[in-house]
Amino acid sequence: MSNWRESFLEEAFLLQYHLNMSYSDVRMLPVTYRRWFLDRLTKEFNNQAEARKKASSERSSRSSFTQDLPMGESMERLASREKKF
Repeated sequence: MSNWRESFLEEAFLLQYHLNMSYSDVRMLPVTYRRWFLDRLTKEFNNQAEARKKASSERSSRSSFTQDLPMGESMERLASREKKF
């Protein structure tokens, strides 16, 4: 298969799979628009990956905080919180 044809099919697959575009819609798109959609998808996937990474890091930092406290200190903190209410 020629290189340009395989490139087009890869692009078509991504647009069909992620944006539910029909094959005929992809074929009718000007190349600049097709590339814009692909670049925008890439940007969105990178943003989502970064958000997941940030959320995971925040969760692990919060959970490691409680794991690093000796049990006595945890109980003291809980008791002091209860007294405030």
